[in-house]
Amino acid sequence: AMKGTPQSWSAYTYQVVIVGAGFLADAYDLFVVDLVMSILHRLHPGGLASADKSLIASATLVGAVAGQVVFGVLGDWIGRRWTFLVTCVLIVLGAFLSGCVVWTEPGSPLTLVTQLALCRFLLGVGVGGE
Repeated sequence: AMKGTPQSWSAYTYQVVIVGAGFLADAYDLFVVDLVMSILHRLHPGGLASADKSLIASATLVGAVAGQVVFGVLGDWIGRRWTFLVTCVLIVLGAFLSGCVVWTEPGSPLTLVTQLALCRFLLGVGVGGE
């Protein structure tokens, strides 16, 4: 609605539901990683060290900070619509790729931890950019 134009309750409720759903999706993506790491630990006991768990968990938060900075500046330069669309793509891509990681043999250059940390970082950039 335009500034100064009254809004109906249904339009207001719709906006609150949409914003709430977006917040829920972001929060879910940020915090589901603890459950995933618990499942991975049960599937591969001793396969994830404490440092690995910390790397996976912090990659999303580091990505969120990077996304806030980068997309805050980009939003001022190229507009909020385009940055919002790019962040949505990053979130979907990061979440999808997080589900596609595979367990590799120890010593492999691209371990599950590395794959998951990179995907979670990408997801974090998108979440932070929103």
